[in-house]
Amino acid sequence: MVKLARDLHLAVIFLTRIPLPPLANLDPGAMTRALRLFPLVGAAIGAGIGLLYWGLSHLGVPATPAAWIAIAGGLAITGVLHEDGLADTSDGFGGGRDREAKLAILRDSRIGAYGAAALVVALGLKAALLAGFDGRSAVAFLALSEGASRAAMPWMMRLLPPARRDGVAASLDPIGLAILIPASATAAVLILWLAPWKAWLLVTVFIVAIGFMCALAKRQIGGFTGDILGATQQLAMLAMLTVLAIPA
Repeated sequence: MVKLARDLHLAVIFLTRIPLPPLANLDPGAMTRALRLFPLVGAAIGAGIGLLYWGLSHLGVPATPAAWIAIAGGLAITGVLHEDGLADTSDGFGGGRDREAKLAILRDSRIGAYGAAALVVALGLKAALLAGFDGRSAVAFLALSEGASRAAMPWMMRLLPPARRDGVAASLDPIGLAILIPASATAAVLILWLAPWKAWLLVTVFIVAIGFMCALAKRQIGGFTGDILGATQQLAMLAMLTVLAIPA
């Protein structure tokens, strides 16, 4: 239980800007183990965004500005972590001439036209979808999509090799069933608990998002980077949120 609590602590530190105290004496496998708890932390983040939207709606704020304010709150909590990955991936894959150029762009902190366009589309779509939910549905559906989509990240790491030998990803332990099973089980519980009537469709778009990003990343740079993991999470989250917005 102590190790589980430390792993959860590490997952929160990595995925959010919540000012928790740093952990000392981390063992080499701690970051890899923390991946299995990413969906749980993601679900909490999504529920928080949904609660903010619900609260603003109760105060009389119209749906569209309430959605944008809630999303801005989520960006503040996460430090724009995965959105940054989406922007960098779009710039790298869209603007790089060859593998080395793409990897160089992925490491560049500046944003280009492809990245800016991807962010506008992603944030705009998320706001439009959120504005179509009532408060209770927003909490449930954001918890589901933000949580389950983070299970896509360890799957990408299982299916693809690291694109760089010197990156952070290359320093992590191989992703085994001890990581994939808890992460996938958390995603499954979120789906079956919060939207069982759309379970098969949600699982389908989750798998399609992973398959698409695996094929794209393999073709473009031969593996994954942290930015590609963030982009995969964003794609899976938006796909699942879109499915949830379709009337039953």
